Amino acid sequence: MRFWYLGGILVVSELIEWGSYDGRVIIYILDGMYIQYYGLGCVKMTVKPGGRGAEDVVIVVNPFTKKGDLRPPQLSNADIVMVSVQGEEYCSDAVVKSDAVVLDMPGEYAVRGVQAVGVAVPDTSGAQKVTMFVCQSEGLKVVIMAGLGGKLSSAQFDELTDVDVLVVPVGGDSVLGAETAAEIVRKVEPSFVVPVQFHVKGAAETTKYTSLDDFCAVLGNKPTEQLQKFNVKKADCEGVVNQIVGLEI
Repeated sequence: MRFWYLGGILVVSELIEWGSYDGRVIIYILDGMYIQYYGLGCVKMTVKPGGRGAEDVVIVVNPFTKKGDLRPPQLSNADIVMVSVQGEEYCSDAVVKSDAVVLDMPGEYAVRGVQAVGVAVPDTSGAQKVTMFVCQSEGLKVVIMAGLGGKLSSAQFDELTDVDVLVVPVGGDSVLGAETAAEIVRKVEPSFVVPVQFHVKGAAETTKYTSLDDFCAVLGNKPTEQLQKFNVKKADCEGVVNQIVGLEI
């Protein structure tokens, strides 16, 4: 917890960001990032790059049309859509509002205060069909590996420093399995690990994947609780390494 006196007012916050405008000092009190999981490789992240009081920026990764018991997020308010896997399982512009910005290929992006770099990585066939996204917002660095099935190069690992949240597939089949995913996590050493693409009971669409328990056993830790929504701030990441986050669908 940090304390500042500003104009006789005590400001208390776990994380602040300083800025300036026309010589005036501005303080943005950051609320942190919210992450939700919807099954398969789909996550939703909500951030406030402009600080408290600013509008939310909603990022949806790998949206899909309804599949059995899995329901995709409501996309009418999506500002950014990231598609890391090209194919029929995930769709982008067909299911989002027309003014959402769709990122579906490698490159450098800056959208509504969110910085993102898309990096081409191989799938299990060795073809360059998967895009890994490295995002920065709210002082947090988030790496999204959903859909990854191949190995990363040494140069790509070198770029993955100081990662706060790693979204990684763990269920095998066409994506990383428990052993390979755990190996990547140990190399990257993020503060928090958000597993995706694992078997969910009652969801027939996920039977091709192994269970989350398999990954937890290999990595050697497990979620402390199951959350509907994960709220993380930069201050939460201090001193935390490879902690698995359990998200309900």
